Amino acid sequence: MRTLVLVFAIACHGDPAPESAPAAPKPTVMAGLDLPEVAGPGYAPAEPAAPILAIKTNAIVVEGKAIVPVANGEVPAAEKEGGELGMKIEKLVAFLGTVPRAPALTIAVDRRTPYHLFIEVLYSAKQKEAGWKSFAFVARTGDKLVTLPLKLPDQAPPSADAGGLADPDEEFMANVVITGGSRPDDALVKRIEEAYLGDIAACANGEQRGLVRMRFALDASGAVTGARIKAPDDAIAACLEPRVKRWTFGKGSRTTLRVMFAVRASDPKIVVVPGPARLFVTVTKDKLLVWSVTGEEGTLRDPKATLAPTDTAKLSAVLAEIVQRRWPYGVRPADGNRIVVQADGDIPMQTVASIFGAVRATPDGKPLFPDIMLSSGFE
Repeated sequence: MRTLVLVFAIACHGDPAPESAPAAPKPTVMAGLDLPEVAGPGYAPAEPAAPILAIKTNAIVVEGKAIVPVANGEVPAAEKEGGELGMKIEKLVAFLGTVPRAPALTIAVDRRTPYHLFIEVLYSAKQKEAGWKSFAFVARTGDKLVTLPLKLPDQAPPSADAGGLADPDEEFMANVVITGGSRPDDALVKRIEEAYLGDIAACANGEQRGLVRMRFALDASGAVTGARIKAPDDAIAACLEPRVKRWTFGKGSRTTLRVMFAVRASDPKIVVVPGPARLFVTVTKDKLLVWSVTGEEGTLRDPKATLAPTDTAKLSAVLAEIVQRRWPYGVRPADGNRIVVQADGDIPMQTVASIFGAVRATPDGKPLFPDIMLSSGFE
């Protein structure tokens, strides 16, 4: 088997609708289009907004104008830069460059559309000459239209070692978060827990709400260097800085630690937040694999779970268990919301659309991995 990953990412975000909505779409644009049928809260009810790009069984249509023909799920090789193996659909790129800008380009696909054609269209739309980076993917739930927002970042997402944390929820506010790479060394965590939680408690202000973020490096001797502290009150930072600079760890502990805690934490506790597992959902013709690049949640050879491609309920359950086990307090590392979905190029978009919803949220609405990156395919 061969895995191909494009150098672009598609991250799903729940961004609110813009204040000034674009013009309503022409009702004929999606006429005769058999949209994917989806269920669950991974999609939001919404009327698709113009401009609309439709991938039909016989053509790729933008705002009612047929741009290139489609036959048997393929754009003719002559329409693509590089021929049969190419991905850039040249006429589509050129036409999209002339379409008036809007917050997003709506993508509507026939449910039978093969995944590789969907990827070719997105790849073409995000080319510099076309200029589109934000998309809204359309599906239906019964007789209602639903959408899933997609965005192409300008740059690749940060690596798992980039550090950083999302703000914690109220349940978490009395705890101390420590992160360094994928997981700090247990000895370093134990040292802070046994020797330095008192410093944190002494400087925490029980009257003021807010978070303190510290970042400091350890040299080869285990001494702290380069401490940086951000706090909602200058007095807290002034209290902590000399204390942190006196912290010492074992010889050979060279690393960088990031610590976050609530200033209300008069009795702080350590909670280690593992980094992102770099999860993949890989869909072949006869199975769906859940695995991770780090190996912490299975590998491609020995996956965390092997399911039927259509078993989205079990997929959500597998991901929910991972989320609850890794981040029980609701706090994740900066890119802990990301997951890669890759599929065999011939997989129909009906299957892929259902997977999009299943990886974003559980059936009862709990968030899973709302930021989706797409791989070009898996063969």
